[in-house]
Amino acid sequence: VDQIKNQVDEQGYSVFQLSPETISYLSSMDLSNLDNGFHLNNADHCAAISEVSELRNIIHSLQTDCISENIPWNQINVIRVVKQKSSEKYRTHYDSHLYTLVIPIQTSNEENILKGQLYLAPNLRKQPKLDLINFIQKVFAFRWRGEAGYARLAALEKIKLFDLQFGEAILFNGSRSLHGNLSNESEETRVTMITHMADPFPNGIGALIRKVRKFTGLRK
Repeated sequence: VDQIKNQVDEQGYSVFQLSPETISYLSSMDLSNLDNGFHLNNADHCAAISEVSELRNIIHSLQTDCISENIPWNQINVIRVVKQKSSEKYRTHYDSHLYTLVIPIQTSNEENILKGQLYLAPNLRKQPKLDLINFIQKVFAFRWRGEAGYARLAALEKIKLFDLQFGEAILFNGSRSLHGNLSNESEETRVTMITHMADPFPNGIGALIRKVRKFTGLRK
């Protein structure tokens, strides 16, 4: 866990292999009934991060660090399901939370094809101290959305592309790193478990937007 956190501190992200015990647990999960879109605090997801010791230890260690630094601790679990030709692509953004843990559950192993890969511009900004500044910077980041925006961002040579497969995971600075996913043009549905941790503005603009998303059904 310390090695993972050190890598995140130094370079903004850490890709690591999950333990055999974790892989065995995740293999037993059946998420095939989930529709295309986002699924908030799914019971299987919540159970995984509380029952699997490897995941629980990572999250607990981050929580301990945040509490010691007087950073509010909060957590949101989202399962993201992206079917072939889904409109969920190139939505480049900063997260509200300091840390983002992404665990692929189902991916395509096809080569030379767009399959929803994660792209990341690590630590592209400093952590905003004010919620309003955070919101304004997130709005300005919309210029990087869409295929044309992604192309402009890629031209800056700050993007790293991750073709994560089942058995791997990535922890990164979600609120400081601009990121999104490529289009999924494979025949496989892409399913990932995403855990967002430590929103420094738990009652701010981002929290309000999440409530609106939930109310309107954008988060199922």
